Formats: sequence, structure tokens, C-alpha cells
Amino acid sequence: MYDDREVAISREYLRKVFELIDEPIALMGGWAVFMKVNDNYKAATGRDYIGSRDIDLGFHISKDGRNRSLVQVYEKMTKEMGFERLSFRLFKQIDLGSGEELDDEQARKKPSYEIFPMNIDLIVDNVLVDFKERFGFHPVNEELLNIVFKEHIEKDEIEFLGKGLVLPSTNILLAMKIKSYPLRDKEHKRIKDLCDIVALLVFRSDWDGRTILRLSSSENIERFKISMDPIDIEAVSVSIGLNKMIVKSALDNLLGSL
Repeated sequence: MYDDREVAISREYLRKVFELIDEPIALMGGWAVFMKVNDNYKAATGRDYIGSRDIDLGFHISKDGRNRSLVQVYEKMTKEMGFERLSFRLFKQIDLGSGEELDDEQARKKPSYEIFPMNIDLIVDNVLVDFKERFGFHPVNEELLNIVFKEHIEKDEIEFLGKGLVLPSTNILLAMKIKSYPLRDKEHKRIKDLCDIVALLVFRSDWDGRTILRLSSSENIERFKISMDPIDIEAVSVSIGLNKMIVKSALDNLLGSL
């Protein structure tokens, strides 16, 4: 589904980011799903689960607007690692062949298919009115992160590269993917969301339909139900190497519980 070189570059930058931080932060999106399912997926298929191209990092913003980890990560990534800011996203242009970082002039001389945009999204659970004045950028707002940071039952706290790492629960990840899947405007992101949903359903046993229903708005649930496309199901089957009937059965079980 993704170029192995892109996933390898993303994984290397995930390592570099975590080498910079001192305090626990939350890992979200595709890399969180990878860490949740990879052991069981590899045992069943003999290969690693799909990684991710982007890195999604989650932060808790307190009522007084403080978050040392967010400030630390943002400043170190922009000042020490040379990431540029594009709205809520930090990005860097990478030569896909060599893995070397490119400045704007070098990137202009290369065809776009030889450049990998390494994107890191900074996501928070609470956007204050003066957020941009405090932190210098507009973040992605994900209210479900409130639950991750407040409810012990809806997160896993693990060690990654010797640092504390928070992973949203399987239920939270599924609720997030149910919300995002129908809204994707890029096909590869849409299919990846559905791959992640199926992987969590098949290779994790700790999901619960009633909890996902509680975590999701009725609008998100209905949009997800009517967006299910047989072509997407076929693409998921091919992408993660599962029989189409297994994929369909997993999705039917989810839909029946919502």
C-alpha cells in the first residue's frame, strides 16, 4: 500500500522525535495502530503490519494553557531538526532514494515523485482562544484525547525507546477512524483508515461496540455506515493480506454492534 522506503523514513523520524522528548506524549494515527496490532498480525501473517507515512502526536492542554511537552517538541523540531511549519503540520522534504533531507532549492530541482514529504501532525485535546498566541500555530483539535489523558481504562502506557509513551485504547482508535474514514479526500488515506479499522477488529480482542458507540456521535456512526464501499473492502483485503470474507465479517460485526 505504501512504499517501503516511505514507511522506513517515517519510522526513523519517529525514533528521532522520541529521542528529543523528556515527558510522555501520546502517539496516534497509523503508528499507534501498528504498535497495537503488529505482534498478533505478524504471528498470523509472517510479516509486519502496514506502518504509516505521517506521524501523529497528541498532547493534553491544561485549563491554564500549559503543556511543557508540546512546547519542547515544537521548539526542538523546528529549531534543532529543521522542520518547517505549515498550519498545524510540521514537514520536511526527504529524498526518497537516499533518505537525505532536502532544502527548498534542492527540492525544486527534483521531480515530485522522488521527494517524500515527512509530515508530523500536532494534535491537542483542547484549543484555547489564544492558542496561536501562546504556541505559534493552529493545531488539530481532537476531543477524544481528553478521554485518553483522563481515563486510565482508555489508554495504554508503554515504554518506547526508553521514554514514556501513551497509546489510545483500541476503542478510542476505532472511534477516531470511524470518524475520519468517510471524510477522507485522498483514496490512499481512506483505504488506510479502513485497513486500520479491520486490523484493530481482527487482531485485538479488547474492543467493545457499546463503548465505541458512547465515544462516537450519531452523525459519525451514520456517515460511517453509509460510506462503506465494496471496492474499499476489496482494497483492504489486498493491502493487508486477509481473505475478503474475513474483512467483511469483521466490519459486519462492528456495524452490528453500533
